[in-house]
Amino acid sequence: MFGSQYPPPPPPSPISVFFSKLFFRIRVLVLLGIIWCCLYAANILSGNRIAVEYDGGIAETSSSIQTVETEKYTIFSKEYWQRLNSMAGKDKTKPMPAIICLVAKSIGIRPYILASREDEGADALRKNWKKYSHAILFVPEPNDIYDFLEKEKPLIFMASSDEAIVQAVKAAVKPVRIKRKSRNHLPGEYNPGKYDEAILPFSGI
Repeated sequence: MFGSQYPPPPPPSPISVFFSKLFFRIRVLVLLGIIWCCLYAANILSGNRIAVEYDGGIAETSSSIQTVETEKYTIFSKEYWQRLNSMAGKDKTKPMPAIICLVAKSIGIRPYILASREDEGADALRKNWKKYSHAILFVPEPNDIYDFLEKEKPLIFMASSDEAIVQAVKAAVKPVRIKRKSRNHLPGEYNPGKYDEAILPFSGI
């Protein structure tokens, strides 16, 4: 007498459940697509960019440098740079900086790779590393790094060497230290945290 006078509704059919889930997933994908388009457009219109040092930054190059130095080239000569740049295909990618650059590109932020080298014979370097960057710039002198950072004002500059971190501090760009492996033999001073810079997690891998 007090119970429901109507039978319970029948359970949804498998087909209706399937289409209900399908339409929900489509709506989620459309929403994510809209968010991505807005984010991409905002970054492109704003000209947002990031920068990363090549040697010891996005690339593990100490092995290549050691090899070239054992071949008795005059340090920093034209032949030295040609030989070193030609070995870029053998340089190992450092995962964390590379992932950041790829994600940045996917949302419209332009990553720049700054190589503290002359550009002699640099075709191999450009070819092997272009997928991670909007452009690869050769900045053989510390002042060249500063000039780029001062002019372009990237959101962050990820770097391994003290000298590069110093240029970021001088240019009022946020520096992020990329750690080196314990057996790294890159030239230049390396003192993580010396300038109160952020340290990129897992960047020593």
